[in-house]
Amino acid sequence: MARAIGLVALLAVTAVASYFVGVRNAPDVAVDPPPNAPAADEELIAALGKLEPVGGILNISALPGDQIDEVKVQAGQIVKPGDTLVTLQSRKLRKLELDLATARMQEAKQRIGVEQQVADSQLEAATLAAEEVKLREQELTSKQSDLRLLRRQAEQQRRSLARLESLRSDPVTREVTSADDVDKLQLVVDKLESDIAAAEAALKSATAAHELAVKAATSKLKAARHAAENVEQASPLGALQTAVELASLNYELTQVIAPDVAKQYRVLRVIAKRGERVANLPLLQLGDTSRIQCVAEVYESNLPQIKPGQRATMTSPAIEQELRGVVTQAGLVVGRPQLPNPNPLSRQDVRTGEVEIELDEASSQLVESLINLRVDVKIHLQEIEAEPTDAASSRDSNDSPNAASDQKPSEN
Repeated sequence: MARAIGLVALLAVTAVASYFVGVRNAPDVAVDPPPNAPAADEELIAALGKLEPVGGILNISALPGDQIDEVKVQAGQIVKPGDTLVTLQSRKLRKLELDLATARMQEAKQRIGVEQQVADSQLEAATLAAEEVKLREQELTSKQSDLRLLRRQAEQQRRSLARLESLRSDPVTREVTSADDVDKLQLVVDKLESDIAAAEAALKSATAAHELAVKAATSKLKAARHAAENVEQASPLGALQTAVELASLNYELTQVIAPDVAKQYRVLRVIAKRGERVANLPLLQLGDTSRIQCVAEVYESNLPQIKPGQRATMTSPAIEQELRGVVTQAGLVVGRPQLPNPNPLSRQDVRTGEVEIELDEASSQLVESLINLRVDVKIHLQEIEAEPTDAASSRDSNDSPNAASDQKPSEN
């Protein structure tokens, strides 16, 4: 039994060794037919490619941790920028937070309005008080006038008293005046001097009181004006406004909307399901399928031959018609191919560069629902389009009679 098992193992090892030796010694054409080599009858380069929107596929996601409440679109649906794609379960909570922040903002504005009215009233009262203090200056002027009048009267009586005393001291005129007249006039002078002293004291006191009143009124007016001008600045209105903006942003994040990049999108794939928890993965994929391009993987040795404007054709078992397009950009980065080669014996050490080929309008409409379709690409090296496909309208205008007449050379 052991001898039989050993014989079987020896035969198996011999068969495996013969297979690898045959593969190693087989010609290169049988192992890896060069798909990018130019054909013998026509100068072209063959490659593998895949179809995608010109703007690429947009992976739409949301903040992780929330739960999906509703998916509002389905695969194949056309959406426009701003359309709601997915709503999250926290939307109701964020709406309550936004309403609360807005209510606090409105309450603060009303309170500020009341405080502003009070401050304006206080400012008006302080202004009136200051004007009243200014009016009291007339009382000081009146007291000053009374004091000057008393001083003139006292001076006049003193002169009269001096004349009487002069007459009384002269023996000739002594009998003309009496001592009572001199005493009475002396009493008048003393009374005037007393009134002058009282008036001076009253004027001094009134002046000091007026100065204090002016300072107090000026200070109150300044404080009232400052309070009236800074009611809004002293309030928490700025912080409340920031809270409203933050709550509004959080509320907007509870729904996923189509981005404002293209005029419209087609929903290529819906990954999210209602009730699922949002993770670091896309919820759905969008693409502008009105313009389709093919991303071909061309061998690095053939990249220098690729030029923008070269025509290309694409075929696939999934479509009957041949697709046509124009090279818009040659490969800028070289790396390992991303499309697997269907040949199991193909080389694994090749490096390629991506070449972008924009399909014409008819071909784009034909494959707008076949995104990521793998196609066989042939790039015609000698067929170069003079103008990009987007300039068709420009060519039409140049072909018009007016354009031809404008380009007609001068007879001179």
